Amino acid sequence: MFFFKVSDKYIVSLISKNGCSTVAIQSHCYNCNEDINKYKHLEYDHLYGHWSGNFIYDFSIDYTKVHNYPNQKVVAIFRDPIERYMSIWGTSIVKHPNKNDFHDNLLQVKNHFDNNIGLNHHYCPQYMFYDFDKIDIFVELKDYPKFCEENNIPWIMINKNNNSEYKKLVPTEEQKQIIKEIYNKDYILLNKIRNSNKLYIPKQ
Repeated sequence: MFFFKVSDKYIVSLISKNGCSTVAIQSHCYNCNEDINKYKHLEYDHLYGHWSGNFIYDFSIDYTKVHNYPNQKVVAIFRDPIERYMSIWGTSIVKHPNKNDFHDNLLQVKNHFDNNIGLNHHYCPQYMFYDFDKIDIFVELKDYPKFCEENNIPWIMINKNNNSEYKKLVPTEEQKQIIKEIYNKDYILLNKIRNSNKLYIPKQ
C-alpha cells in the first residue's frame, strides 16, 4: 500500500499497477514545490531517485499514517481487474513464472490464490488493501487525469518505455473468466463502489 500527499486537500491511496508512477511524481513535486513539467521527459526507470522522502509510505492496511493528516481527504485509485492483470503481464518489472505462455502464467497465479501461496505483490487483489469505510473518494484509474484537472492537481503522462510484445496480448473469453474468478472479491468491491456516493464521476 502507498499513500501519497498530492495537494492540500488530498492524499492518494493506491497499490502497485494502479498509477503509482504518476502519483509518486505528483507527490514529489507537491512536497518539494517543483514544477511537474520538468519530469515529463523522464522515463519510468529514471523516476525512483525522486521518490525517497517525499511521500507518505506505508505497507500496512490500517491507515494509521493517514490519521496524521486530518485535513486531507483519502482518495483511492482502483482499476478493472482484467486491465490490471494484463498490465502486470506486460510490464518488465514482474518476473512471471513463464513469460512465454500467458495461459500457463494465469493458471499458476490461480493455483497460488486457490492454495494461499504467496505471490508477487503486484498480483495482490485490490480489496485486500482498500477499506471502504475509511476512504472518502474512489477514482477509476481511467478517470484520474480528469480528477486532477478538476481539482487543480498537476498531472503528467509518464513514459513507461515498456511497449513489449507481451502488452499487445488480448486475453480470450476463457482467460478473462479465469481472471474474474481470481479477483471475484475485487469485483464485489467495485460494484459496491460504483453503487455508492463515494465514486468520483467526471463532470461533463
